Amino acid sequence: MSTKWQILLWTIATIAACTLLLFVLDREQEHRVGRWSTYLVGNPRDGQGLFTSKGCARCHGINGAGEASAVNLGSVASGGSGPQRLATAMWNHGPEMWKRMSEEKLEYPSIDRQEMSHLFAYLFTAQFAAEPGNAARGDELLRSRGCQQCHSTGDGSARPLGGAGASYTPVTWTQAMWNHSTVSDPGMNRARWSGGDMADILARVQGSAGGAVEDDALLRASPDRGWKLFQEKKCESCHALTGDEAAAGAPPLVRDDHLPATILDLAGSLWMHGPQMPGAESPAGISWTRLGAQETADLIAFLYSARYTEPGGSARVGEVIFDGKGCTRCHGPRAEGGGNGPALRGRGVTYSSIALAAALWNHGPNMYARAVASHEPWPVFSEDEVGHLLTFLNTSAEMSSH
Repeated sequence: MSTKWQILLWTIATIAACTLLLFVLDREQEHRVGRWSTYLVGNPRDGQGLFTSKGCARCHGINGAGEASAVNLGSVASGGSGPQRLATAMWNHGPEMWKRMSEEKLEYPSIDRQEMSHLFAYLFTAQFAAEPGNAARGDELLRSRGCQQCHSTGDGSARPLGGAGASYTPVTWTQAMWNHSTVSDPGMNRARWSGGDMADILARVQGSAGGAVEDDALLRASPDRGWKLFQEKKCESCHALTGDEAAAGAPPLVRDDHLPATILDLAGSLWMHGPQMPGAESPAGISWTRLGAQETADLIAFLYSARYTEPGGSARVGEVIFDGKGCTRCHGPRAEGGGNGPALRGRGVTYSSIALAAALWNHGPNMYARAVASHEPWPVFSEDEVGHLLTFLNTSAEMSSH
């Protein structure tokens, strides 16, 4: 064969190989695309009711409220890593929970996928409220920051922060910090607030007003309405949601290193942001605007839910994990079904963290009993492994065989 023909054949082979590689990478990328968080499909208020009616509150507290004999679910839901964090914790914690419920003869309720989505929405709402603050430290902060030059925490001559008629919640406190942020006074200390400062001050103010109240606006919050407000208030003119920077140089809002961990930390950031806002003379027509309580709650819901996506991953890595964790013993080599377990793929079911949590809750006790009877260990997963596993389960059996 002449050199000319060899070069031609090698060129054709190279093009074919590159085309195949691009096809494989494209198919892999399809399964790495994230989805919006469970907050967008669940109802926090319904989740709050289910948390009590399903008996979760008998053992689990939420950021200082409720029983504390089991894991604080508010802290489990936090961390910015998305719904897979909670689903992973539920899976790994399952055997301990089932054993305890059996020992205490607790009723085991069923929870369907929709109910699980409401529970997830409630838990991710609860995490934004954070732990209760320290009222004594809050009192000291009010003095050191000069707040008491204009405000009292009772019914004194200064404008009261607590006392008659005051009923601040994390949302309404954040609203007040934003609406108050453009006020300028020579005695006002604009030093940056650190984590927990606003929680301490709110604890002091709530103490003067008779205690904390339920954050009803947050339970009614709508991320969809928040997204519309984000555009209507022209926040996106300066702030990108993701990426490095928006056109005006402001930081992206939903990256974990920019979005504060809790609502009250966000309140501190908004307070500091007021003096940096463009004036009415801005060429882009951007000016500071007041917010209502529900508007504040909707914006909070949008910002915090925007950073949560379903985990992505590799279907091939997920298949290896599926085999390595022993799932194939019941569900077959490629999750196509086996003698002791149903098929998990090819049934037209889309798997998500919520679907995994619901399936675990309803079928986990029997799975665990079978594992114990067979002297098999209960598999433990990391969050990354859950992402790969869900990606694998959402592909067809034909795809993984090629």
